[in-house]
Amino acid sequence: MNERTATPAAHSTTVGGSSAAQIIQCPGSYNLLRDLKAAMPNAPEESNEAADRGTALHEAMAELVNYDPEDPEVVIGQEFYGRVISYDDYRDTIAPALEAFDNFCDLCEHEGGLSFLVETQVEMPGIPDSFGTSDLIGRTDQRTVILDWKFGFNEVDPVENAQGLYYGRAAQHTRPDMFGEGDDWPVEIIIVQPQPDPVLKRWSTTAGALEAFRMRLVAKYSEAIGSDAPTFAKGPACRYCKGKPLCPAYGALLDDLPDARYDIETAYTAPPDGSDLLSGERLAQIIDLLDDLKELSNAAHKLAHDLEYNQAGSVPGWYLTQSLSNRAWIDEEATTKWLRTSMRMKYDAAAPRKLITPASVDKILKARKGRLKEIPEKYVERRVTGTKLVRDGSKAPVYTPGAEVQELAEKLAEAAAE
Repeated sequence: MNERTATPAAHSTTVGGSSAAQIIQCPGSYNLLRDLKAAMPNAPEESNEAADRGTALHEAMAELVNYDPEDPEVVIGQEFYGRVISYDDYRDTIAPALEAFDNFCDLCEHEGGLSFLVETQVEMPGIPDSFGTSDLIGRTDQRTVILDWKFGFNEVDPVENAQGLYYGRAAQHTRPDMFGEGDDWPVEIIIVQPQPDPVLKRWSTTAGALEAFRMRLVAKYSEAIGSDAPTFAKGPACRYCKGKPLCPAYGALLDDLPDARYDIETAYTAPPDGSDLLSGERLAQIIDLLDDLKELSNAAHKLAHDLEYNQAGSVPGWYLTQSLSNRAWIDEEATTKWLRTSMRMKYDAAAPRKLITPASVDKILKARKGRLKEIPEKYVERRVTGTKLVRDGSKAPVYTPGAEVQELAEKLAEAAAE
């Protein structure tokens, strides 16, 4: 019984598999992140190569596991979610992940074999609009398997894994046929993570433990949306939280700054008798504090950037400017011709494998000390790669989001009036 439906594009508006750990750790983050999203509807989507790659690899794995082609390499060159699977993708991630899964299926033969569902949307009872998509739900005669492919380099542990527990309990509700009877029915959470080292990690729990997790999650969600002030707490789930700059738990870090400064300064004026004014324990605390502050600073810059993107002037003392790439050739063929004729460069010197960069030509022009001092403007341009936040007084030009669209609309209106 191998079943697969199209991967749902929708995401839960309350609690999903990827947000379960954050709600449990920090109920206060729920309303904070919701309000931030509502306040910044036009915030630019972050381009994340790792996430895009992971999504494509998930889809490729679903295709291979579900249809089991004779030659798994058929996915090389295929496009999944806008990304083409390369040979390196296959060799480094897909092939070892498939091998680990095949070996696991072999181990299940003595339990009647593994039947499984691929990319299945499951719903969590007790929380409205709470659902997610499980990579693979499996069952043997003796247990249920919740398997998750992980293609990042940050190691994921299946033990007490909130995402795995979420998918397990939601699967129990949506597909009870994949579970046996009773609270003692074994459930195994499995993480298959090919990089940095090919590995299949397993953790065993029970159907009763899945229900205990659900009750805990429902309680934390109720706290998050309740009338009383919810708890804010720092922990592993803070890593990708956009609300850190406004979080009371992170705000409390600032109270420790005076003590940290005092301890660091006195360390340089230790008495000659060698007494230890700054203990190793305190130094470790200071390092942790400064690392947290660095994380907080990065999050604050990102949040300020998004606020400025939605409403210019909302962050006093800062504004947006466009991020520009290094100069690039507008027309490589025309530039090559110019280099060979005007600068009398040999073809292999100008474009040994690809056209040399504008910066390289600048160095050549400077070394020659001829009449030609710089590259003609018609050959180079700076391409916009995004936006960034800079302080008032910077020489960078001001950028107003939507200005290009407004300018185009005005030109079209003028053309129509004529």
